[in-house]
Amino acid sequence: MTQALAGVDAVVLCAMNPTRASAVELEGARRILTALDAGSGSPAHVVYISIVGCDVPGYPYYGVKHRTEQVLEAWGGPTTVVRATQFHALAAFFAGFRVGRLGARVGDMAIQPVDIEFVAQRLAEVASGPAPQRFSRTTDLAGPDLLGPQEIAAMVAAHDGRRPPHLVRIPPVGAAMRSFSDRSNVPIGAADIGGARFVDWLAGQPRPLPRGMHHAR
Repeated sequence: MTQALAGVDAVVLCAMNPTRASAVELEGARRILTALDAGSGSPAHVVYISIVGCDVPGYPYYGVKHRTEQVLEAWGGPTTVVRATQFHALAAFFAGFRVGRLGARVGDMAIQPVDIEFVAQRLAEVASGPAPQRFSRTTDLAGPDLLGPQEIAAMVAAHDGRRPPHLVRIPPVGAAMRSFSDRSNVPIGAADIGGARFVDWLAGQPRPLPRGMHHAR
């Protein structure tokens, strides 16, 4: 790997696997950093795509994202973490949690879904731009609209040509549910807002929305 990374200006870490997060993201990042340290000359700028709110305890996958951020910070080399909210496909995935016309919403959960192309553009800009001397973070990325589960379910149902489900509120039990109910998954304060709105992204998808579209971060 050291030979493969020789002479590169930037490395963008996008590999993910929620079922093997530690092996793919955490250990993968460590292997990249070890290879960069073994090379000669100045190390490459490492850019890592992370998730808004991953530092709030509760959801194991988010915990791995945060630990990976900490490994990158401890490395001491030029590193930039880019946190983004959930992609549009994941917002659609939440609309699939239903039995017949009954669905569920967790506490006061909301999502501010973001267009994956907007995030990819920002990653490319960071990777091709000036490298920081040490660890840094960009402004969090988010889409234009903060949406509740009922709004998302209604839009997906309209897209599919069916009646929207009735959502039953589920109390947030456990750390993971509480973190989402507290809306730790949306930016607090300043955010870099952009990309297609969820409704516009949805309009460009097949009708009905294939279940396979729901498998995303």
